[in-house]
Parts: sequence; structure tokens; C-alpha cells
Amino acid sequence: MILKNQAVAGNRKSLKLPFTKGSTGDSLYKKSTEGNLFKINCITLEDIYHQHFFNDIIDICKIDVEGAEHEIFFKIPKMIHSLNYLIMEIHGGGTRALNLVDKIRNANFTLINEKDIQDDVYFFKNITIDG
Repeated sequence: MILKNQAVAGNRKSLKLPFTKGSTGDSLYKKSTEGNLFKINCITLEDIYHQHFFNDIIDICKIDVEGAEHEIFFKIPKMIHSLNYLIMEIHGGGTRALNLVDKIRNANFTLINEKDIQDDVYFFKNITIDG
């Protein structure tokens, strides 16, 4: 496991955002006036992959980015083809969530838990990787 004091976004940028003490649900997209302002450096999934896993197959990648998944996957990152399994919480529900699911399916993934989606968590398998 690699811990980073950064946020994952669709592109590299710096943001000043309020974060509350002990919160696990803070987001780049929830507008809050509570909490202290912190400068947050954002990197992409491609950045993380190339810095730590270049040319490796990642067996399981879990993404829980409190709404940033739509920005991160607006354009499907190339590194997604190196993921065997992808577990992702997709916020927004309805058409917005289904559009993202379709994008991931079109990148050669199948949705494993299609009949049992709980708490907006989607479990995908890359059909081009054995095992």
C-alpha cells in the first residue's frame, strides 16, 4: 500500500479546500465553508501508475474518491487496461452513474455485481486479463 498526501483528479492542479477534522467524506466537489483551508496537490491515475507500477498488472484497484470519479474517468485513463479488477464507488446515481459504467465496460470490463450493487459500489473485471 502506498499512501499519498495528494488528491486524485482528472488533471494535475492545486486547489485550496476546507477540510474538517476527522472527516472521511470530504470531497473536491462538496462546497463547504466549514473547516480549515488546505492546499491540495492533485495528480492523475496515470501519474500514480507511472510512478509506482509502470508496466505491471495491478490485480485489484479500489477507487473511492467522493465524486471525483466522474472527472477522473471523463476520458478513460490508458492505465485502466493494466487493472485486473476495479472496485469503485460511483456517486451521482441514475444516468450519470450508468454513463460511467458504460465507459468502463467499453474499455473491456464486465460488471461482476450487476445484480447486487450496494452502497453505489461497482465491481468490474478486465476481460482481457486472465485470472
